[in-house]
Amino acid sequence: MTVGTRRPAAVLGLLVSAAALEPGARSAEVTSTARSLALLRDRKAPRVPSQGSSVAARYGAAGAKGEARAGFPHARRALETLRGTRGRGIGEESARLNVLLGVMSTLQDTGLLYRAGPNGLRLVQSGARAVLEAGGVAADRGQDALRTRDEELRSHELRAGGSEPMFAAALFLDRIC
Repeated sequence: MTVGTRRPAAVLGLLVSAAALEPGARSAEVTSTARSLALLRDRKAPRVPSQGSSVAARYGAAGAKGEARAGFPHARRALETLRGTRGRGIGEESARLNVLLGVMSTLQDTGLLYRAGPNGLRLVQSGARAVLEAGGVAADRGQDALRTRDEELRSHELRAGGSEPMFAAALFLDRIC
């Protein structure tokens, strides 16, 4: 499935800062500290609404700010899934790809909403769910579903770029906690 080129720098910046403030902390403590940082008022922030905040307001999606202010629930779930999946005998690459698909299946990606609207978001989410329901990427049916969904998303020029930062956050937390 196609993932966009959005950089996860802001998400990782918050998590790195939180980890530096809480050396040796567990992932829940790091995300809680990152949440507190995200709630701080930024007097230098632009006053003009961003595309993400406009779309978040229009569709009721949390957006990047909402995800951070909620303590990164998608990243936390992705981390739990990654750690749980490793014990099931599938390779690390397949486990990671399944985790990314899990994020894609539920995240209210404001970038995708901006570019493709609710129908595009639903197409990405249902496509990711279809791969997971077919057994994930380690299963033959899952591989077939992945190829089919990837072709479908490419034909519509859809990219789930908002999932990438949450996936990167889960990998970061997995590494340090």
